[in-house]
Formats: sequence, structure tokens, C-alpha cells
Amino acid sequence: IGLPSGKSLFQLQAERILCVQRLAAQASSEGSGSSVLIHCYIMTSRFTDDSTRIFFENHKYFGLEADQVTFFQQGTIPCISKDGRFIMETPFRVAKAPDGNGGVYSALKYSKLLEDMASRGIKYVDCYGVDNALVRVADPVFLGYFTDKGVAAAAKVVR
Repeated sequence: IGLPSGKSLFQLQAERILCVQRLAAQASSEGSGSSVLIHCYIMTSRFTDDSTRIFFENHKYFGLEADQVTFFQQGTIPCISKDGRFIMETPFRVAKAPDGNGGVYSALKYSKLLEDMASRGIKYVDCYGVDNALVRVADPVFLGYFTDKGVAAAAKVVR
């Protein structure tokens, strides 16, 4: 998005994850040298999947381990005009578009990533829009607050 730093949002978010990993390792091991990995699941679309994977590979995953990043594709829905007609990609094929941020739930289920999360022992998921330049990825204060309150889900909003 043309940030003054010249960094991409992916880079900023990866740097934040690396920082939180270091803090978590220090807090959990008190200097025993053990590491903490925060697994990243990145939802793409059929239109962005290849370029996103290549971007991460070309930037060496911004310091993350390649095996701590999992890409998965969201679903698609038919494109419909304002007057309710299908938009055609070809004379015999309806155009489709990504199903949006809400598609994350069905995409995680379809890709069997809920089972993957369970097998990794993941208890909490921080879900955000990657294009949100203001997001604080893995915000320990926010995550700590909602886990302390014992709620199943929480949302951070700005007024």
C-alpha cells in the first residue's frame, strides 16, 4: 500500500509475529532457550494464491519458518449484477469472485485446517484482514484479556 517504510503489510505482520514469539519464549521458559512458534494460516483466493506464495518464498517468509505458514484458498460465489442477473465470464460460464472474509470459516473446514489446528494444540485463533494496516497481530494484551474473561470469542473495534 506504499507505506513510508517501504515494507509490505505481510512483512510488518511477520515481524510482529516474530516479536511475539520471542516474548512468549522468554515468558514461558525464563531463558531456557526453548522456542515458541506461532503458526500462520493465510487465506488466499484462486486469483491471489500463486502470487502470494511466490511473494513469501521470494522474501524468505519474512523470517518465519516456511513450515509455520499454511496457505489455503477461500471459496467463490457467482457474480451477480445490480439488477440480479448472472455476470458471464464466457457465454457458457458464470463469472465467480472470492466469497469474502466471511468465507474463512468454510474454507478452514473444507481445507481440514481445523483438524490441523487441533493436532498442533492450537487453542486460540487471531483472525484479521491482512489488508488492515492498523491491526496489532497477536496482541498479547487483547488476547490475554479475553482469555482471562473466559469468553469463547472477542472482537476489537475502534470507535
